Amino acid sequence: MKRFLGVRFFDKYLLIDRLSGKTAKITKHRFDELKDFVNSGLSRIPVWMPAYLANFMVEIPGIEEVRALFLVRQSRSNQYGKASYEITNKCNLSCLHCYRLQSEEVVPSLTIEQKKNIIELIEQSGCLWLQLTGGEPLFCSDFIELYKYAYDLGLLLVISSNGVRLQDQEILELFKTRPPRRLTISLYGASSDSYSKLTGSATAFEKVVVGLKKIKELGICLRISIIVTKFNESELEQMVELAKQFTSDFHVYRNISPRLNGDTSSLEVASEGNNPELDEECRQDCLAGKTFYNVDALGYAGICKVSRDRTVNLLNESFGSFEKLAKIAEEVMQLPAVCVSCELRVKCQTCRPMQMMYNDISEVPKSVCLENQKFQC
Repeated sequence: MKRFLGVRFFDKYLLIDRLSGKTAKITKHRFDELKDFVNSGLSRIPVWMPAYLANFMVEIPGIEEVRALFLVRQSRSNQYGKASYEITNKCNLSCLHCYRLQSEEVVPSLTIEQKKNIIELIEQSGCLWLQLTGGEPLFCSDFIELYKYAYDLGLLLVISSNGVRLQDQEILELFKTRPPRRLTISLYGASSDSYSKLTGSATAFEKVVVGLKKIKELGICLRISIIVTKFNESELEQMVELAKQFTSDFHVYRNISPRLNGDTSSLEVASEGNNPELDEECRQDCLAGKTFYNVDALGYAGICKVSRDRTVNLLNESFGSFEKLAKIAEEVMQLPAVCVSCELRVKCQTCRPMQMMYNDISEVPKSVCLENQKFQC
C-alpha cells in the first residue's frame, strides 16, 4: 500500500499521509520533483524528502523502498474536487424515512468492471474526494474490491453507512490497512425499540454499537449523523451522549424529505413539536454540478443526490459527460414552480432540487424553506 499521496487539487499541490490523514501544501516545484522521482525512476531522492518522512518516523532504507511509499496522481484540467457514487441500491434496513424508492432494489446491478470504469472516470475528472454510498455500501457484494480499487487510484474515500456491518472482520481489516478519510455513520436511536420502529430491524442497534466500538479501537476518523424522527426524539439527549462516546464530530439532523418520486409518506415519521432549521450546507451558494457531482447505481451522473431528472450516462458518454454537468446545473437551479409566487424568491438560497421535491404538495415546509423561517412569510 502506497502510504503517501501527491496530488494537485484545484490550484494547490498537496502531499497527504493516508494513514494519519495529515496534509501538507507543497510548491509546484516540489510536486514536480516528487512526480519525477516516483514516475520517472530518478536515482536521487529529493533533498526535502528525508525531513518530511522524519515527521512520520519513516526511515529511508533505500531509494526503491522510498519510491514505493509514494503515489503521485496525474494532474487533471477539470474543475471537480468531490463526487459521490452510489455503488448499490440495495440496503439491509427498511427505514421508513428513506428518500430512496423501494422499487430500486430490483433494478439490475452493473458489473464489477462497469463500476470500476465509473471510478476511473471519477478519478480522471479531477476528484480528490470520493464518497461511497448507496443504498448501504457495506451491503454491496463488490464493496471491498471497489474500495481497494478506488483507494489504489489515489482517491480519498468517505464512506456513508448505517453501521450495521461495521463488525464484519473483513471490512475491519480493510479499514485497518487502507483507512478511509472519514467514516460517516447514521444513528437512528438510542435503543433497540426506536431502531426497530424506524428501520424494521430488531438487532440493528446492538450491531451498530459493537461496530462503533471496533472503529474507535482502529482510530478511524468518524462522524456520526444523528437522525431525529418521531420514534427517537425522546431519546435525543441519549443519542448525543452515545455519539460522544465515539467521536466529537457529530451532527443532529431533523429534516425528513419526500422520496425521490415525490411520495410524501416518509414525512409521516418526522419528529413532532419542533421547527427544524435547514441543513447548513444548503445555506451556502450551491456548487452542485460545478465542483462536485453524484453518480447513481446505474452509472448516471447528476449534479447532486437530490436532483435526478437531468443526468448523463457516464458509461455511454464517458469523459464528455462532465462538460454537460455544469450546463445541467444552470438549468436545474432555476426557480421551481412551487416557489414562483413567493415574495422572497429573489433572495432565497434554499436548495432548488429540494424545493422541486415539494411541487406535488404545492408548499415548501418551513423546515426546508429558510426564508420562510426567518421572515415567516
